[in-house]
Amino acid sequence: MQSYEEFLDLSVGFPQEGFDIIEDELYFHDLNLMEMIETYGTPLRFTYLPLSVKKYSRQRFYFKLRS
Repeated sequence: MQSYEEFLDLSVGFPQEGFDIIEDELYFHDLNLMEMIETYGTPLRFTYLPLSVKKYSRQRFYFKLRS
């Protein structure tokens, strides 16, 4: 049987930026996703605002270069 980390690597190209496995639990930018799933259930969908701001700032920079 494969580990969770091996499964993620095969299915989505793990690790991706911001994801970590600590003590067999999946974290996204230091947020324990298993705790969130236990609290809110699945399917789990959330917005990580610091990452959204980073991507928005990057896009603004790219468009300024093209102008």
